[in-house]
Amino acid sequence: MQQLITRGALAAAMLGLAQPALADTAETKGGITIKTDDGRFEGKLGGRIHYDLNMVDGDDAGPSGSDLSDVFFRRARLTFSGKAYGWEYKFEQDFAGGAPTERDLYIATKLGPGKLILGQFKPFRGMEEMTSSNEITFMERPYVQANFPSEQFSMGAGYKGSAGDFTYALGLQNRKVDAAGNNSSESMVGSARFTFAPINADGAVVHVGFSGSMDNLNRSGAGVQTTDDVTVQYAGRNVGSLQLASDFIEGTFLGAEAAVAVGPFYVQSEYMLGDLDFEAPATSQDVAAYYIQASFHVTGESKPYKGGVFKSVKPKNASGAVELKVRLEGAENKDVADNEVSAITLGANWYVNPNVRFMLEYITAEAKAGTSVGADEPKVIAARAQLNF
Repeated sequence: MQQLITRGALAAAMLGLAQPALADTAETKGGITIKTDDGRFEGKLGGRIHYDLNMVDGDDAGPSGSDLSDVFFRRARLTFSGKAYGWEYKFEQDFAGGAPTERDLYIATKLGPGKLILGQFKPFRGMEEMTSSNEITFMERPYVQANFPSEQFSMGAGYKGSAGDFTYALGLQNRKVDAAGNNSSESMVGSARFTFAPINADGAVVHVGFSGSMDNLNRSGAGVQTTDDVTVQYAGRNVGSLQLASDFIEGTFLGAEAAVAVGPFYVQSEYMLGDLDFEAPATSQDVAAYYIQASFHVTGESKPYKGGVFKSVKPKNASGAVELKVRLEGAENKDVADNEVSAITLGANWYVNPNVRFMLEYITAEAKAGTSVGADEPKVIAARAQLNF
């Protein structure tokens, strides 16, 4: 971490030296930013800390078979981003859980009506998947996202943009699929997402969207590392899973999404269908997942909307903003009897200021792993202290 900070400071100093005749400015709004007056160069240091507590009744009689209670850093990231001669860059590392892990790492530039992205980033699919972990309403994303292959970020090229209240995004990338984390040109993922907001005004937004992706994971031979079962997730921990024939080698995912925000009320929902192809045995299975979630801001704030996703609110007063929330979700393997997971989450968020948030949730769930295994019915109390800048 010290080396990253040192390099960032050196890069910022070099930006200043590159334009000695200009009076550079520094600001702290939304992170620590240094930029030149002509706008050609800009460097920004940001980060996030998500500190979590889990108290889990793992229901040892079921598939989970263990107590997953823990206190840990869910995320601990540093982000360097900026601009140089019309090109954007972003470099983000996550230090939670041991060795640093690369997240976003790309360069981008305006091309035609949209923006071209080259490097490592998320495939474009699903509203909750495209929403930053700093902005999502709940501590963990729902089962709809758990259906996707476990490697969340991939290397390749993407193009995205907007036209009025319509947004579009297309991506073609390689996947990290082997035990060493190497990329293969034969392991590809293509993705696309389109959204439209027929109503987009202050205090009233209606959003609809569709996404799709095709994953060819090139899973033949030894040394493949995969964790692709749909799992019941609590603050980064898994309890139970859907049974699959084996690790799938190809998958096609189609999703639909909708959201409505009216004043302090907010409702969001997604449905995803996955068609998974397997090599041994040679077969295919259909997996479906859904969620519907709602929230109400007791203190009167409305969720802001930008670029096809909703953002966290900014408190209206010094005491902060309070949000009450509920989510119902589920997933099912349609080709395996009694193989499904479901959960209900109740909770509240306290936005102390635009950069600090506290979250508290109670989750009750059920995971069925087939007729030969008893149902797991875990219950969880989860809490998070979050700071981002």
